[in-house]
Amino acid sequence: MRHVGRHLSFPAAVLAATVGMSTPAAPDTGEPRSTIAFVSNRDEPDDPRPAANWEIWLMDGDGTDPRRLTFNTEEGFADFMPSLSPDGRGKIVFDSNRVRVQGEPLNTSGLFFMKHDGTEETFLTRGSSATWSPAGPHGSASKNIAFHRSASFTVPPVVGEQRPIRTDPGAPAFDSDIFVANVDDLMENGAQPRNITNTASYIEDDADWSPDGEKIAFTRHPRSDNQNNSIRAEICVMDADGNEEPVCILGGNGEEERGPAWSPDGTRFAYACRKGDPATP
Repeated sequence: MRHVGRHLSFPAAVLAATVGMSTPAAPDTGEPRSTIAFVSNRDEPDDPRPAANWEIWLMDGDGTDPRRLTFNTEEGFADFMPSLSPDGRGKIVFDSNRVRVQGEPLNTSGLFFMKHDGTEETFLTRGSSATWSPAGPHGSASKNIAFHRSASFTVPPVVGEQRPIRTDPGAPAFDSDIFVANVDDLMENGAQPRNITNTASYIEDDADWSPDGEKIAFTRHPRSDNQNNSIRAEICVMDADGNEEPVCILGGNGEEERGPAWSPDGTRFAYACRKGDPATP
């Protein structure tokens, strides 16, 4: 499932986003259970700082047994946009701004991995808004993620196109492309993610992997757009291996369309669309 309210700036005392479901085993029975990953500042809801005390939580699919997984201790750090693996193994990839360096914006994102009990927390790579590939044949593990990040990212980062285009969580950079990577390779071998869109004239984000593992849907809009009001944002689909050119299936009509989420059978999308006066944010 995709991220709810991705391009909103959340006030301090709200549940930030409900973002995914999976089925890690229940600790008492060992049986799979429906689980929702979400972001909340519920432990310190009155903190007035932007994104203060955002942490990753899980709860059962019926809304019971909320449990906190991340515990940031340094001021200004926030975790958000968790994505649960669809293979039922309770693996989570999430965004955090804890990797930003001096001079970078508050919403600068890196991707982290952890298990559903909060253990094995590991930095993966710079990037944002990860989506897992589906489980393999016979229920084998999900191994790959797709996400967006700056195409020109360097270590240490430099000013300019690598900076987010807006102040909201997960905002792409001016040279944002869609990347894919094997999570094990990122953690164990320090492998570099692979750019599968590699476009100079578009900003691309909002990746979502198809249920059959063959396609990735994403949002793109021209770099020349008003970045706070992108009326030319459109939804495109491409092969997950990046070997074919994207086909854009929604958009280009003066309506902002973004955030595609595949239906479980892979035949439809849910997506966000803004109609009406293009001057309205």
